[in-house]
Formats: sequence, C-alpha cells, structure tokens
Amino acid sequence: PDIGVNEDQRIGEELCAGAVMMATQLNARAIFAFTRRGFMANILSRLRPDCPIFAFTGQSLSQTDKSKGLIADSAATRRRQIGRAS
Repeated sequence: PDIGVNEDQRIGEELCAGAVMMATQLNARAIFAFTRRGFMANILSRLRPDCPIFAFTGQSLSQTDKSKGLIADSAATRRRQIGRAS
C-alpha cells in the first residue's frame, strides 16, 4: 500500500516491499527491522508477510503497532526493565 507522502517515505515503502518479497521467496522464518521510530516496521506489518516481524527501535511502539503482528523491543522498554530490577 502506498502511504508515503514524500520521496523518503516512498523509498522506505519500496525497501519494505522488497524485503517482504525476498522473505517470501526464501521462506524466511522472520524479518528483523532496526528502526528509529518504528515507521519501517509499521510498513512491513501492513504488507502482511508470512513470517513474524521483530522490530528493534529506540522508542516504544504504540499498542496499535504491536497489534499488527509486530514483536517489538525498544531501548526505552529495556531501560524501564533495568530500573525495576535494581
């Protein structure tokens, strides 16, 4: 789905579409997305690949993003978990 409003976003959409196509052709067991704000992981989830998407980001993903099939890990979440353990 085309959701990008500028060239950078459209490039991101094309990269994600290629990643999903490659994962499908290779029967990949997972897609790993390293992203700053979760934008690329969100695009990947909209493309509905056959395998799970593991998203690693510096910020927390919203509950909405998680409900789209993303398995998220963020630096913010890890800092909160470390703070609780000490």
